[in-house]
Parts: sequence; C-alpha cells; structure tokens
Amino acid sequence: MAVQDRSAFLDPAWKDLWDGSGNVAPTVWVDGRVVGGWACAPDGEVRVRLLDPAADAAAVAAEAARLQEALGGEVVAPRFPSRLVKDLARK
Repeated sequence: MAVQDRSAFLDPAWKDLWDGSGNVAPTVWVDGRVVGGWACAPDGEVRVRLLDPAADAAAVAAEAARLQEALGGEVVAPRFPSRLVKDLARK
C-alpha cells in the first residue's frame, strides 16, 4: 500500500497496525475495508484481532481457520512486525 492517504480503506486511528517505518501489518479485509490484523503464532496458529466492532467475527474466524489449514503449520511473519503482530504472535 504505497500511498500516503490510506483512509479510504484503513482507519488511521489503528496505530498498532503500523511498524516503526509506516509499513502496514498483515490485515483482515471485509467488503473492501481493513477491519483488523492477523499473525501466526510460533506453532502456526493463525490469530486475528478485529479492530472494527461491526465486522462479522464468525466469518473472519472461518477464513482464519481456512488460512491456517492452507499454511499447514508454516509460520508467516513480516520482517518488521507491528505491535499488533508482536502481540498476537506471543500470546
């Protein structure tokens, strides 16, 4: 997302999604908007944090489970993790 104004699809108040250089963490999208973020735990579990209370949590959880199955235990991690990614990965 190499644009300065991301407000059309990403709430600028969600500071935990950005790393120290302004890169956005792995995000959860619903209907063209970011509603949260996700990360892999060391054991390969895909963990999600919804930041938009209006997001369909059950649908997002189902997709997270599908992603976890597709990854088959592989851990996907950004090189420069945001606070959200660090928090989700260590719990």
